[in-house]
Amino acid sequence: KYVQTYIEQHSAINKDMTIMVRQLQPTTQGLPIEIYAFSSDKRWINYEYILADIFDHVIAAVPYFELEIFELPSSSTFSK
Repeated sequence: KYVQTYIEQHSAINKDMTIMVRQLQPTTQGLPIEIYAFSSDKRWINYEYILADIFDHVIAAVPYFELEIFELPSSSTFSK
């Protein structure tokens, strides 16, 4: 609900189009979430900045909910 509210209030998100945040099927690595929204700016480079801003905020907020982010390491990680 926190991420949904954040996306809905984000100044660069198009409020006239679909905004959805949902949990996907749990896996052995955790609970993935999907963020579905459209930027109000149609320029691709700005879209990338908006996307990065949203994920930076979500990642920074994770500890406040006593959660952890999991990233599955590649096999090359273990060979180093």
